Amino acid sequence: MSNEERSEWSPPTTPTAGIGVDLPEVLLEKEPRSAPSLRRNFTARFFADTYGLLTSLIAASVSARMLGPSGRGYYASLVLLSVLFAQLFGAGLGEAAIVLPGSGRASHKTAFSATLAVIIPLGFLGAITCIVTGAVALDPGSSDEWTALGLAGLLVLLNACSSTLAWFLISREKVVLVGAITVMSATVIVVSLCLFLSVLHLRASGAVLASVLGIVAILAALLWFVPRQGISLRPAWDGRYLRSAARFGLGIQISNLLVQMAGRIDLIIVYRIGGSAPAGMYSIALTLGALVGSVPVAIAYAAFPRLPKVTEDEARALTASLFRTGIAAAVSTSVALSVLAPFAIPVVFGPAYRGAIGPTLILVPAGVLWSGQWILCRAAAARALTRPLVLSFFVSFVIMILLDLILIPRFGVMGAAVGSFISSAAGFGTAVASLVRGGWPWRPFVPRAGDWLSMFAHVRQMLESMRRGDTPVQASSQ
Repeated sequence: MSNEERSEWSPPTTPTAGIGVDLPEVLLEKEPRSAPSLRRNFTARFFADTYGLLTSLIAASVSARMLGPSGRGYYASLVLLSVLFAQLFGAGLGEAAIVLPGSGRASHKTAFSATLAVIIPLGFLGAITCIVTGAVALDPGSSDEWTALGLAGLLVLLNACSSTLAWFLISREKVVLVGAITVMSATVIVVSLCLFLSVLHLRASGAVLASVLGIVAILAALLWFVPRQGISLRPAWDGRYLRSAARFGLGIQISNLLVQMAGRIDLIIVYRIGGSAPAGMYSIALTLGALVGSVPVAIAYAAFPRLPKVTEDEARALTASLFRTGIAAAVSTSVALSVLAPFAIPVVFGPAYRGAIGPTLILVPAGVLWSGQWILCRAAAARALTRPLVLSFFVSFVIMILLDLILIPRFGVMGAAVGSFISSAAGFGTAVASLVRGGWPWRPFVPRAGDWLSMFAHVRQMLESMRRGDTPVQASSQ
């Protein structure tokens, strides 16, 4: 949003300017006339994430049954590596292109063109690094596994480019449009996966190829829509901006990498210590544990481009409200999954995955702690405070690695799950302590009974909106 656009502030005309929680009145007065409401952005992101989670469960079920625990372990570990290196070599430039212009330290035009000048070379470097690391860490044997590794390297390049372009759209608060593109990509992935594994009977290479096609679909859509939002795709080197972006982006991207590693790198450790079959089992538990964070991730995603534009007191009040809603949703999801997991895992993924039930029952409550940590740290990062994000997830990562090396050899996947729970608790405590030391009051962040009522009321409103056909896919065309 340009400086001229940001000067046109007016109170909203409806109570839907918030996210479905009781936002302070001053925040409602600070929402720009031209910007979509946080409620709409959150609903779009939540719909896209929910659809993505459902399709990912279908994909996980298909890959688990068709590849078996060993094949599933190799495939899941490979995809994890591609995500980690895409995060690392994205260098946080996409987030920097939101925060620096949003806080008045650069123009959107400079941020976008300078970012485009470096993201493709970084993506190529990330692809090569991923392939080399995968060859060492996963020790592929068959030609199919080597092909899958090469495709995982391609995923790194495609992910780095597509995620950067997506951040450009988010800087314009086009969350609904990005949600629609995400829904389309998830559909491509699950349909391709079913075709490659169930019909063509490909192995790990077919599973990774499905992910490649999904990212290609995202990239094609972004290359079509981004220029139509007034964003130039002409790269231009700007050393001064890139130095500023690197200082901010490197911190946030290291933290993003730590987030991924603190939540998933234990899968690689299980693979190396226990073998591919336990890794396949643990990958299912990780998939189900990630469901707990669906609403908190959507909340942080929707609020990120808005938080740089408000005052410090307003940002703290908004963050507290978002945090309470996210925790209420995470606790509710955790309880539901804990009840359903023992019955659903053998039915959805097959009897061979009964060993995933125990780790799931530990990772699900760990997801509540992770959710709180994520909302707090991402909100601070949106205010250009990356220290809580880096510090808290670094603590989580280090503790998890140490515990995994001690517990996995003795207790297998259960030891990995316990290590993940303890590391999440330590990271959450570090995030809270860091923000309190920075002057943030803790009382507004304490969940209240009304947060659950507000959350359920908002879910009902979302369902009514979807029933009327106001989904992200349709809204994006308006």
